[in-house]
Amino acid sequence: YFPQFIKQGVEADLLDQKLLGFDLAKLAKALKAERDLQFNYLGLQTLYDRYFLHIEDHRIEMPQAFFMRVAMGLALNEVNREDRAIEFYEILSTFDFMSSTPTLFNSATLRSQLSSCYLTTIPDDLDGIYEGLKENALLSKFAGGLGNDWTSVRALGSHIKGTNGKSQGVVPFLKVVNDTAVAVNQGGKRKGAACVYLETWHADVEEFLELRDNTGDDQKRTHNLNMANWVPDLFMKRVEADAMWSLFDPRVVPHFVDTYGPEFEKAYAEAEEKKLLKAQEKAAKEDKKAKGKKGRDEELEDEEVSTKAKGQDDEEETVRKRLGVYHEQTEPLVGYYRKQADAGLTKYHHIEGTQPVDTVSALLVELLA
Repeated sequence: YFPQFIKQGVEADLLDQKLLGFDLAKLAKALKAERDLQFNYLGLQTLYDRYFLHIEDHRIEMPQAFFMRVAMGLALNEVNREDRAIEFYEILSTFDFMSSTPTLFNSATLRSQLSSCYLTTIPDDLDGIYEGLKENALLSKFAGGLGNDWTSVRALGSHIKGTNGKSQGVVPFLKVVNDTAVAVNQGGKRKGAACVYLETWHADVEEFLELRDNTGDDQKRTHNLNMANWVPDLFMKRVEADAMWSLFDPRVVPHFVDTYGPEFEKAYAEAEEKKLLKAQEKAAKEDKKAKGKKGRDEELEDEEVSTKAKGQDDEEETVRKRLGVYHEQTEPLVGYYRKQADAGLTKYHHIEGTQPVDTVSALLVELLA
């Protein structure tokens, strides 16, 4: 099977023809078919869906042939390549080591792109921005994960010399990055993976931090991107000191991008003295949205503690509130069912008629128990 599989893959332009130069009979003897039993159902299904080579949806690979094919791609330039391929196969097929997904996808193929991640800096000009987007698409096509530093790109409202207009800032371009990661989904095998980076001094940082919010203008949301905010030590010092933090347009302070540590702190202080900043606010600014979410959690905790302190009557009242039961002396209970355990099975008993509130509340507590 194995030599035939390699030849079939080469003929279908799926595998590198250099694989035909291996001693295929020797490699076939090294395969351990019993190791297929190490997989559970989900593991085999994942291999079938994403990793096995196929011709018009007909899979031509089996698990051990898959591992050997990957091993052969890794050993192509070795001196004793059959021996090295068998060594690679042994550690892969026993799960002692597992290559990253791009290697498993592409090893020994015509485009043997084996790297997992690509980090780039996007320049502050339209040609550079769209060249970066094109590179993102091509890298993602062959399973590369993307990391783009967008700190160099000018901020919202910045002057555009060529048109005498104003920039829309970083965020609209990140929307395009988001849609590119969705459209070029790693060759149709899995979701694209992209992370965008911005430094804390960039004037667009607040809009940047809202990109994953579920509320607000959807044109300014990137639900499929990962985000990273590069935080300098100076910012944390300002937070601790409850001091002001200045935001800058990188078009005005392009040297910030390539400096760090004491050199950055010196350049930052000089830019502040020269009034080059675009905006300034407290470094430790209160996050009202986060506080609102946290406050609701605290309210629920307080409600629970208060209920326990006030006793059973208040607990029943809270239950009635949550289920929308009105505070009346009597209420009809047509359609309610009481749950009881009987020999491990749940049974329901229909209750009709009018019951006093204390009976209602006792029933509701039991229903929630």
